Amino acid sequence: MFIWTIVALSILAGALIATQGPINAELSRLTGHPLSAAAMSSMMTASILLTLAVVSRAPMPEIGRLAAAPWWIVVGGGLIG
Repeated sequence: MFIWTIVALSILAGALIATQGPINAELSRLTGHPLSAAAMSSMMTASILLTLAVVSRAPMPEIGRLAAAPWWIVVGGGLIG
C-alpha cells in the first residue's frame, strides 16, 4: 500500500511540475512582464511556506547560525529557484 502512495504522489508531482511553466507564462502575459510574474509567484510561495511554518510550529533558525553560514548556503536556493 505504501509504495502505491509514493507512486501516486510522484505522478502528481510530475504533472504539477509540467503545468508550472504554462501557468507562469500566462501570469507573465497577464502582468505584462516576466519579472513581475516571477515576483508574484515568489511572494505567493513565501506566504504559503511561512504559513506552513507557523501552523506546524517549525522552529525558526537562530540568527547567529545563519550569520555564520557561508553566503551561498543562505542565498543559493533562492538564486537557483
